[in-house]
Amino acid sequence: MTALPAALFNRWIHSREEDSGEVTVFRPSTFAFPPSRGREGIELREGGELLHYRMGATDRPDAVAGRWRVERDNIIEVDFPTAQLSPYRLEVISVDNEALKVRRITTAPR
Repeated sequence: MTALPAALFNRWIHSREEDSGEVTVFRPSTFAFPPSRGREGIELREGGELLHYRMGATDRPDAVAGRWRVERDNIIEVDFPTAQLSPYRLEVISVDNEALKVRRITTAPR
């Protein structure tokens, strides 16, 4: 995956019911999820901007701004300059308009 597919640039919500082993599954924010207490998510934007949605104190998503870059092939490095979250790396297993499947590799080097 040298050029990132256009489908990657979306707001993705964690579909934990579909996770399998080390593979984390995300669905578009428009997906009809079953009722849940709260879900984390990620929004990848062209140009290296990123929003990581985590559960806030009121069970509403709290967006943390970050940056992403392609490390190599299908590996994306995510960093948060404000240090609100630890950096991480994702291996993109597959992505299309219906689902994003990733595997968290390790903490990204600073």
